[in-house]
Amino acid sequence: MAFIELYKDKLKNNYQFLDKLFEENNIAWAVVSKLLCGNEKYLKEVIDLGTKEICDSRISNLEQVKKLDPTVQTVYIKPPAKRSIHRLVKYADASFNTEFKTIKWISDEAVKQNKKHKVIIMIELGDLREGVMGDHLMDFYESVFNLPNIEVTGIGANLNCLYGVMPSEDKLIQLSLYEQLIEAKFNQKIPWVTGGTSVVVPLIFKKQIPDGINHFRIGEMLFFGLDLFTQET
Repeated sequence: MAFIELYKDKLKNNYQFLDKLFEENNIAWAVVSKLLCGNEKYLKEVIDLGTKEICDSRISNLEQVKKLDPTVQTVYIKPPAKRSIHRLVKYADASFNTEFKTIKWISDEAVKQNKKHKVIIMIELGDLREGVMGDHLMDFYESVFNLPNIEVTGIGANLNCLYGVMPSEDKLIQLSLYEQLIEAKFNQKIPWVTGGTSVVVPLIFKKQIPDGINHFRIGEMLFFGLDLFTQET
């Protein structure tokens, strides 16, 4: 049977290192907690480090986060099934999305629950995991902006997740430019451009992160201290 051993001192050291790194580069960040499988004790250790935002691919894990600390922002990072929409709106403050019909379901449910749900729209940059294609982006955003109880708070992308497309400065510039085009066309502020995961962190040291990239989602580097470019700790 698989099991997890969590070393509190190492976790704290990794967290403080990343927190300082991101702060120095004017980047906000969230912890990706799916490795912890909703374990109450482990989640509490992460929350006690001071994290204010947790991302997960299971709604039940986000429910556990809310039970431990309702002030932590919870983010669902997997395309949700229709049957999960009620619980998604109840336990996730925000979610990553690609399909308009899914966001419409979320909108309808958010109206029922009298809640505002934040949406981060994913853009396809080559990895083919998920994301709106660039030539459809403006029409997509125009439709989403008109939905009640939906607040578009970010755009994002996944790289090196499915087909091994590695992140690069050019890819991140492209993502940042999409945000600027959307803001200019619709006169709508998009607060977060979430272009970073653990595999993108090495680009910070190379000074290859465009100014517009201001949010990261970190799991593997936090829990393993691993450079995913070199596979070294």
